[in-house]
Amino acid sequence: MVLLRRNNPAAFDQDAIAFLLTHGQKADPSNFLLMHAMGPNVAGVIGTAMVAGYFIAILGG
Repeated sequence: MVLLRRNNPAAFDQDAIAFLLTHGQKADPSNFLLMHAMGPNVAGVIGTAMVAGYFIAILGG
């Protein structure tokens, strides 16, 4: 199954990470903002898992 970029919630997190890393490097070339950029990604994964569990509990019986 191929997920289109517009339908993939993780794509928005990847865009946020790219934005943070790019602008952080422009402001200070010694910056390495990996952990700051991963926060939105981890939050998205946790939220997705919670919603999936809810739907499985409600719809899956």
